Amino acid sequence: MMNTKFIPIIFIAIGVVFFVIAFRDYQKPGKEKTIAFRVRLRMAIIFSAVGIGIYILQKFIW
Repeated sequence: MMNTKFIPIIFIAIGVVFFVIAFRDYQKPGKEKTIAFRVRLRMAIIFSAVGIGIYILQKFIW
């Protein structure tokens, strides 16, 4: 049987990676908030939310 307790950590780690990439894109001089920045930030939020949701499901339901 597969050990599933690391899956939320993986999702949150992917979210952190997207957040760091979006933050680096945001800090480029002379640039406005580009579409790429917005997409990366949304991906970071989605992956983090899914990771937190899976963690809550594992702790309280399973």
